[in-house]
Formats: sequence, structure tokens, C-alpha cells
Amino acid sequence: MSDPRLSSLVERYFDREAGADEIAELQMLLRENAAAREYYWEVAEWHALLRQWGEQEWGRDAAKAQRRVTPMPTVSRPVPRSQENARGKALTRRKVVRFPFAQWATGIAAAAAVVLFLIHQPRGPVATLDQVADVSWKSGKFEPGGRLKPGLFQLETGAAVVAFDRGARVVIEGPAKFELRDDNSMILRAGKARAHVPESAHGFKLQTPRFTAVDIGTQFGCDVSADGIGELHVFEGHVDLRSGPAKKSSVRLSENQAMRVEGEASTPLTARPLAFLSETEMAGRQLRESGDLLGAWRMAGRQLDEHPATLLHLDFEGTPGAEIPNKSKRAPLGSNAKIIAGSRAEGRWPGKGALTFQAPGDRLEFSLPGQFESLTLLAWVRVEGLHEGKNSLVMGRPSQPGAMHWYLYGNGALGVGVLSKMEDDPSNWRNLHSDPVMIGSNIGSWVMLATVLDGGTGTAIHYFNGQPISNRGATIRSPLHLVAAEVADYTPAIVLKNEPPFNLHGSIDELAVLSTALTPEDVARLYQQGKPGPR
Repeated sequence: MSDPRLSSLVERYFDREAGADEIAELQMLLRENAAAREYYWEVAEWHALLRQWGEQEWGRDAAKAQRRVTPMPTVSRPVPRSQENARGKALTRRKVVRFPFAQWATGIAAAAAVVLFLIHQPRGPVATLDQVADVSWKSGKFEPGGRLKPGLFQLETGAAVVAFDRGARVVIEGPAKFELRDDNSMILRAGKARAHVPESAHGFKLQTPRFTAVDIGTQFGCDVSADGIGELHVFEGHVDLRSGPAKKSSVRLSENQAMRVEGEASTPLTARPLAFLSETEMAGRQLRESGDLLGAWRMAGRQLDEHPATLLHLDFEGTPGAEIPNKSKRAPLGSNAKIIAGSRAEGRWPGKGALTFQAPGDRLEFSLPGQFESLTLLAWVRVEGLHEGKNSLVMGRPSQPGAMHWYLYGNGALGVGVLSKMEDDPSNWRNLHSDPVMIGSNIGSWVMLATVLDGGTGTAIHYFNGQPISNRGATIRSPLHLVAAEVADYTPAIVLKNEPPFNLHGSIDELAVLSTALTPEDVARLYQQGKPGPR
């Protein structure tokens, strides 16, 4: 057999050394692979299990015969009586029947395989199908509220929430192939799953072909490709990842950590909460489909608030006041945005708040302490016009190298600048501009702008309405910071002669800063959650 993992699992099973996770993995291999089953039966024929069975059922001589290719001892059985003559004497005849060893062994091995499938399998329901969205199942029909027994499920499209009886809740995105094992464990063979595990379900296990995740609490996601390569992402709490031979190698991942497991190799990653569908986002999708775009955006905003990398999230909602609260669950102390000047306005939808900036001096101010290797800046804006030079989106004070400016240039390009030296001199700023995007019909329309500065690669990527756009200029150097930042305007320490103003002429109804480099998929997902739709 060319698969060393299967050989190891089979040997450990017959040696009675396999644990529950290994038995479950062997079950999965035998169900899916005919060659694996054939190998299992071949080993079963010659294993000591058959010797023990033979000693018990057919005697020690039959057990010894396992090592010889000879027929099993003959077994006679009675046959019906027959009247052979007029004297009425009944003669009992016996028919000799031979059982070839290969047939006997194969039958026993098949029985052993059936027993293997049934080990540790509960008979009754273990979970409930709590909710679904646009689902299509490959086989069977499952309705919300229905009880689910252990077994294999294939979700072709849509999403489903499985509520385990012990309390764990798992959002599964199609296409996906998964198996329920008991009231606190499952197997994800392919697809994406996001688990929320309360205290009552601590120890919840999610097994994949390459690793097993054992939850310590409280949220994590798994992504398994068709070839079995898997990723584990931890959003809250801790998760033990067991991988390697016999899955005995264990590492504990904490919040915002992730790991990619391919064969025997493991690669550390940064967790990506936005890549995994949550129940909140599911509810938002349903609201969006019903036409409630504002309600859908509010649902999606909760996920951004809870993202472990969100430093600042201003949604411009609530009662007007002197400040706009930072909605991030990890908001630094004193990071609310102060309204220096500006007017309240309507945002992307009726009832959605925004702030309009019309004249120089109209602006917000906020400060984010610390230095960051990477940053993502995102804003929904409606620009009424552009003047020559830089039109401020977010401009930080150049107090030290790594200070940054985010702006729209006079020709409609999206730009970012990072101070490379201490002196605030134009020659010390490294500016990267996109091609012009804020032109034509985009003027006067709500659009999403984003820029991702990745300190790991030293690059910046600009986005317009969720799509990456071209970049020009030098690479970015970290660390970065946004101390004493201004929104929609900027007051330089030294005003140069004939320098144009920095103010933005337009409105903003959402602004976010994250201390991570969001992926193109993450940015596109945020755009889909927030796009205005037809008015």
C-alpha cells in the first residue's frame, strides 16, 4: 500500500492503539476509497484478530491454519431423511461441505469493517438544522428546525447553521462536505465552517483530513480545499491544533492566529475573520435580499466592530453630538473622533447618518496610539468636486517617520504617502497614486475607497468599489502610525506659499482603520455588504 497514513491507521486499529480521532479518520478513508477498503480487508485476513476469532469459534487448529493456504477442516451437517426401502428404515446422510479459507477470512474482515463503521456512532439525532440561506443539498431534503442524525451531508450552495446539542453552533458555507459524529464533534472533508463554542461545549472537535481542531473557546474557522489541505483561523479564545503522524503533534493557537496544514508542513498565518461567514452576516444577507439594505449594512457593521484588527470604526450613526464614537470592540482609550466642524447629512440610504464637509477647516480629529506593521484604511465617500493637490481623507501629523497621508489627488487618483525621514519636507514623503478613478459619474455618487499598506511585503494596494486598481510610486516602509490624525482636512505645521488647501468637498458616512493588511477577497466582501444598491 502506497499510503503510509492509511497503513499506520489500520495497524494501530488492529493493535487496539487507535484513539477516537484516528478511528474516525479511518472510517472516513474506508467510506470514500475502495482501494483503502481492499487494503483494510487484506490486512484483516492475516491479522491476529482472525486468530483470536478462530480460537473462539472454530478451535485452535483453525486459528493455526491462518498461516497456511489450505482448506479449513471439513464440517458436516445433517440432511433431510429419506425413505430408502419398504422396511421403513430411515437413513441419515451427511453432506461434506468445505469452506475455503479466503472466503471465510474475507467474510470476517467485512464484518470487522462493518463493526469499525459502527464504533462510537450514536443512533439518535445529535444536532438541529437551525437556519439556512439559499441552500441546495446534493441528496436529501433538510428543513430548518429539523433534527440531524450522525452521517454525511453535502451542501452544494448556500449556507446552513448546525446547532449541536451540547451548544456549539457551526455556520457551513457551500460547497461543502461534512459529517456529524456526535453531539460535540464533526468532520469537515471540504468547504468552510465557522464555529462558535460556548462554555457548555468546550472541547468541541472539528476534524479535517490533515488536522483536528479542539476548541478551548470561543470562535474559530476552518477552510478545507478539495485536496484536503486545511487552514485553521482563531477569532476568539484558544484552539488546540493536532496534526502530523497520528495527529499527535499539538500546538495551541490564540486570537488572531492561524495555521495552514499541508502534508506534514504547517505555515503560520494571520486570522481572517472576514473570510468566514458568520450568523450575523447571514442575517444581513437575508435583510439585503428582502430590500432592507440599511439593516443589512448594520448587521455587517457588527462583524467589522468585532474584528480583532479593527482600530477605528466610525459609522456616523446615532444622536448628533460633539463626537462620533469609535464602535470597535478594541477601541483604544480616547479614540472617539471629535467633530471640529461639519454638517450632519444623509448617508447611503434614507435614515443613514453622514457628515458633510464644505469649507476649509471642516474636519474630524482622532488619534490611534502605537505603531503598526500594516494598515488598512477604508471609507465610504461622496465627493462633490476636487481641487488641485491633495484632498484629505485621513492625514496624520508628521511627528515621526511612518506618519501617513491618505487622500484623493486633484486628477481623481487615490493616493497614500508615508514619511520616510523626520523632516516634514515634500522630498521625504513616499507617495503612491492610482490611476484616476474619481471622475465622471463617480463624482456625486457614493463609492468605497480603500488602501492596504502591507509592511510584510512593503507594498500598497488601492481599491475602488471593492476592486484593486493600479498603483504607481515607491514601496512602503513600516512601522506606520496615525497619531493626531485629521479627516477631510489637514493643517500643515508650515504652510508653503501658494500651496492649495487640503480640505475635502463632500461627505463621509463610514470610516475604518485596521491594523492588518486585508486581502482582496476581504475588501470585496466589505464592498458587497455596504454597496448602496438602487435608490
